[in-house]
Amino acid sequence: MQALYKYPISQYPVLNEINSAIDPFFKLFSVVVKWQRAEKKWTDGAFLDLDSEVIEGEVDEYWRELYKIQKFFNNKFKKAQVTVECEAAVVYVVIMPSTELTTERLSTSSYHIYC
Repeated sequence: MQALYKYPISQYPVLNEINSAIDPFFKLFSVVVKWQRAEKKWTDGAFLDLDSEVIEGEVDEYWRELYKIQKFFNNKFKKAQVTVECEAAVVYVVIMPSTELTTERLSTSSYHIYC
C-alpha cells in the first residue's frame, strides 16, 4: 500500500522476529490439522475409497514433518536449558561469594561456566 502511494516503505524488524518465533508452532498446528482431517476421512469415509499406498504416503509425510519439528523444539529446549543453567551458575557465584569459590576454582573444579 505504501509503494502504491509512493511513500517510503516502513521497516518492522520486530515483525521478522515474531514470525520466526511463531513459525514452528504454526507448522506443528498445520500438521496436526492435516492429520486430523485425514484420519477423519480414513475412519469415517467410504471403505472402498481407501488406498493403502496413498495412506502410507500421507502418514510418512506427516511423520517426516513432525520429526523435523521435533528436532527444532529439542534444539530450542536444549539452548534454553543451557541458558538457564548458566544464569543460575552466575547468580550463585554473585550471591554466594566465598573464599573457596574463586575464579581459579571455578575453572579447575566441577564448576564450569561456559556462558
